[in-house]
Parts: sequence; structure tokens; C-alpha cells
Amino acid sequence: MSKEKSKWRHVGKEAAANHDLYGVSGWLLFFAVGCFLGLLASFGRVNGAAHSIGMSLGDYLSIAHPSISVVKATLIYEVIGVACIYGMLFSKSKNFRKYTSLLLLCMFPFNVLITLANSYEGSGGALVSNFFQWGFSCAVWVSYLQLSKRVRVTFEHCVLEDMDDTVIKKQVTSTPSTTPLVATAPTTTLVEADVIAHPTEEPEERYWAIALKECNDQNMRPGLWAKAFADAQGQESVAKALYMRSRAAQLQAENNLIEEMKLAEQEKARHAEEAEQKAFEAEQSAALAEMTEANRMEALKPKGRCPNCSVVINLDSEFCPHCKADFSEGSSWAIKPLSRRELQANYWVAQQHNFKPKTKEEQDAEADRSKIFLVAIVLLITLMMIYR
Repeated sequence: MSKEKSKWRHVGKEAAANHDLYGVSGWLLFFAVGCFLGLLASFGRVNGAAHSIGMSLGDYLSIAHPSISVVKATLIYEVIGVACIYGMLFSKSKNFRKYTSLLLLCMFPFNVLITLANSYEGSGGALVSNFFQWGFSCAVWVSYLQLSKRVRVTFEHCVLEDMDDTVIKKQVTSTPSTTPLVATAPTTTLVEADVIAHPTEEPEERYWAIALKECNDQNMRPGLWAKAFADAQGQESVAKALYMRSRAAQLQAENNLIEEMKLAEQEKARHAEEAEQKAFEAEQSAALAEMTEANRMEALKPKGRCPNCSVVINLDSEFCPHCKADFSEGSSWAIKPLSRRELQANYWVAQQHNFKPKTKEEQDAEADRSKIFLVAIVLLITLMMIYR
């Protein structure tokens, strides 16, 4: 019996959305809010330490000391981790449970690696303190993520094999009818009963094969089998035939509904993209109308990105005005044309900001920050690949 309870059954996106446990609430909401508050608390502790010695947060984090390097790396990991968790949370990613658990489990090993690379006096005591906090957090939240039915329903669209389908909110009500094989059992969740009872097309062969396998394995849907057995007046062979026809029609109808939903989503995305393009063109036309003729001609020239410094320049430029990269005939450099998305982004940035080339000092400072960020990202991706 315990083996059966450990099995999860996929019910599809539509059925999961109608389930009582679907959505971010309860302990899952508490976890989500806790992640954000935990990040704020970390920044608050560092900010408090900075103010205690009369420094701003930025000046404090710029101190060249191993302990500060550990603090910065840990903050970067927490920011990336919380951003990933919230991204998966809002997008209802099917990998939410696995990757969120991984982020929580890797936090302390990451802290150990950074501390070993930046050893300082008292680092051992700090690691011991962090270990107990990390261990308690993982014991609570990793266990919750692995055992929670809400997490399974919301992100993976799965329910326990023995879970009663009556917990689904939108039930198909059964009505007296003389038409055979109307799905009155609570197992019908993705399609309407009359669609199953009166399929508009003959089920595909693969759905007949699934229904046959369920009968051979004695793994029939309880409600659908009970209806077929009753209609067959107790004759098992007839009941199996009725069950297979009804089940195959049900699977066919579910597949048709899923395909229709995919097409609807694609159509919606296409309309949204067209609307975005029209809005951009209208805004661009309004801005061009206010320009002088010379500026208008310059703005309408095709744009590209310098392969050396990534600055946006005219596509017909012979050299980059920022880094002096040469694009004349015979040069190995070639300007990369901007995509439509990049062109829109560049236009909006140009409208809101007066772009000025960065100085050498600004470029070096940005490069240092990018290196720290890149190291954290590479380490995180490496741990994810090892975990998988």
C-alpha cells in the first residue's frame, strides 16, 4: 500500500490548474516570502556592519580584504539564487522543485569554496555558524519541496496515484442519460463528458494501445471502469471493450484540447509581438518627426554592434569611434547587425539616456565586477550539471 502511495500520476496542465492545491499559497507562499526577506536580512547585516565603522555599503564592499570578498561572493550567490527561484516560481517551471532544492543545498558548499579561496582569521568559526543555519534551513525547506503535494500539483502537474480526483474544483456533473459510456466518474477532468461520449473523430491507434495496456495490467481508471462494468451488466469481456472505447476517446479528446491550447498560445504570442512592433514603429515615427533632416538621416542608418567593445555604431562604419577597431576592406573584424529586439532596446535606451563612451577607469571597474559575477555563474552552472 505504501508503494502505491509513492506513485505520482501526471494529470495535465488544465486539470492541475483546477486542483484545490494548485497555486502559490500556504507554506509555499511562506517559503517564497522568506527567500526575499532572507536576502534583505543579508544586505541589512552587511549594511549594519558598514555603518558601524562609519562607511557606506558600497565603500565597505570595495575594501580589499578576504572576508569582504567572501561577503560579496555570498551576496551575489543569494541574489542569483533568489532571482532564479522567483523566476521559476512565476513561470511555474516544471524544474522548480529540483533546482530550488539544488540552490539551497549548494549554498554552504559554495561558501566553503569561497572561504578556502579567501582564507582569513576567524573564517573557521564563521563557517561553523553558517553550517548550522544552512543545515536547519535545508532540513526544513528541502524536505518540504520534496514532500509537498502543492509543489507537485502546481509545477509538475502531478497528483498521488491514490489521490481522489474529487478535490478538483471544476467537476463534470453526472446527469441521467441513456447514452452509453458518458463519463460520470470523477476521473474526467480535462474534457467535457459529452466530448468523451460523442468523439468527433475515431481515436488514434496509440490511444487504443494505451487503453488495452491498462486493461491487461489491471490498471484501469476506477470511475471509468465502474461505469463500463455497470453498462455491461457484469460481463467482464464486454466491460473491457466498453472501457477501451471510452478510454481511447477520452485520451484523443484530451490530446485535441492540448493541441488547441498550444495553438491559442502561439496565436496570442504572435498578436502580442505584432502589437509591440506597431507601438515601436509609432514611437519611432514620432521621434523622427521632431528631428532635423541631418539627425533623421543618421538615425535611419542601419545599426550594428562592434565585435570588440559591443558599442552600437552605424553598420557602414569603417572604424569604431569608441575602440578604434578597423572594419575597412581586408580587416578580420566585421560589424554584427542588430536584431529587431536589440534595435528596439537600443532605441529606447537612447531616448532615455544621453549615451557617453565609458572612460578606461570605468571599463576596468566594470570588468572587475563582471569577473566576480561570471565566476559565481560558472560555479553555479557546474554544480547544477554535477547534480543532474
